[in-house]
Amino acid sequence: MKKTTSKKLIVQAKNSFNMLFKTVEYQKIISDDEQRERLIELLRVQSKGAYLDLATGTGYVGFSIKKRYPDCSVIGLDIANETLFENLKKAKELALSNIDFFIFDGITFPDFNTKFDGIICRYGLHHFPEIDVTLKQINKIMKNDGILVISDAIRNDHDHEDFINKFQRLKKDGHVKMYTRDEMLSLFQKHNFTEAESFYSKITFSHELNPEYRSLLKTTSLKTKEKYSVVIGDNKVTLTFNILNIAFIRNPKQLRRTAFCRR
Repeated sequence: MKKTTSKKLIVQAKNSFNMLFKTVEYQKIISDDEQRERLIELLRVQSKGAYLDLATGTGYVGFSIKKRYPDCSVIGLDIANETLFENLKKAKELALSNIDFFIFDGITFPDFNTKFDGIICRYGLHHFPEIDVTLKQINKIMKNDGILVISDAIRNDHDHEDFINKFQRLKKDGHVKMYTRDEMLSLFQKHNFTEAESFYSKITFSHELNPEYRSLLKTTSLKTKEKYSVVIGDNKVTLTFNILNIAFIRNPKQLRRTAFCRR
């Protein structure tokens, strides 16, 4: 992806999410306590371990890890700088130590003086404009026996019109790409990650209808729209996505050991 395009997507994401994270409605949409707890289980948190919450947002996952395992350290990264400032205030109010938040542009990580036992990214993968660069960096900052947990909406295998990516790009929130399950596995395998465990969940979004959405919906087949349970009202359209929640370990053929066989 060209640098000019990446910069444009980064600005879109920063502006969009600084605004969205302040709304109660958006927080309700992305909150799923049962899913969050299952994701933390996939992470297999160790006593005094170090964990990275990538695309942390309001710290929905990061704060939960810290409260559940107070002796571990947590760092949250996100592009929404205003939201991170609120997270820092919250951590101080709750008197939580060893939890910090830093700005992340979706491409380049800050310099860390530690390697992480686990990295979790919830609902952020489809926004990374240079995914191969990001995954290479994840490899560098994660311990050899670390666990990477990804939770993201996936494109339906039978969405041959690529409707979901066309729809999401109209939001102008820095969306890059939703992958099919096979595409995601292939992407991570290329970077020496192997699936360990996974489960599915769902998320439902509503959007105000505008001319661009109406035009796309009009030219999309009913069969494709049914894949996302599209419901069109007078002023809103509602879609439901499948979420793939998946834990990756390093390729055992490359490292000859894995976190799951050592624990």
